[in-house]
Amino acid sequence: MPVIEIEIPYSPDLGKNKMKGFARGHYYTTKCYKDACKSLSDIVWAKSRGQKWKKDKVLVEIFLQKPRLVCDVANFVDGVFDAIKVGLAIDDCYYSLKADWEYSKEIRPYMVITISQEG
Repeated sequence: MPVIEIEIPYSPDLGKNKMKGFARGHYYTTKCYKDACKSLSDIVWAKSRGQKWKKDKVLVEIFLQKPRLVCDVANFVDGVFDAIKVGLAIDDCYYSLKADWEYSKEIRPYMVITISQEG
């Protein structure tokens, strides 16, 4: 059973509020969002080497330690899924999600992402 566990610092750049910008009458994907997704997909790719992943159900667990109550774990799902999709080369239509959060006044809040597949 392949499993990847990743702990990264909290960053609003992976959230949907940083995903899109609007200029000259057009929406575009922001550079900070692209960079955050690329960084996470590189980590997923590196940690998945040597494991056998197949195009079947993938369980993605996201735990977000958030620094303020206004951010929402649901805002990060698209960014995390986009990064995993590139890192594993498995379409996100196969993903199952479990998400949780806690509010913390920690100096360095974080996000834990666990990716696994049965069988």
